[in-house]
Amino acid sequence: MADSFFQDRSTFRPDNFIYGAWQDSDLVGSAGGYVEPDTKRSHIAHVVGVWVDPECRRQGIARALTIHVIDQLKSLPQLSIIQIAATATNKGAIDLYQSLGFVQFGLEPQALQHDGQTYDEVQMAIAL
Repeated sequence: MADSFFQDRSTFRPDNFIYGAWQDSDLVGSAGGYVEPDTKRSHIAHVVGVWVDPECRRQGIARALTIHVIDQLKSLPQLSIIQIAATATNKGAIDLYQSLGFVQFGLEPQALQHDGQTYDEVQMAIAL
């Protein structure tokens, strides 16, 4: 992605942001949130980019980051729903999101493609 993509998100805005989890000076996790920019969809927010370094997984970092993003999004009065997605084979992520109250509403076939392989994506939402 272009540097401008990250520069635009490096300044915190309540409707478009990325949080990081750090151990010492190392970034070990991240998660972001944004509100749909279209006026007719500005009641919808998304949790995106939930990632934890493989060596730091199973320590509650993804849960803490996701909760932090959700809490920030909940502070926006226009929102009525938050959406999140996970690769259908990522049972850990799906279980985490379900434990936080997200419910599956769809499955996008072949949503992602990497190295010639496609992956389905589970679409989930939580009503506010």
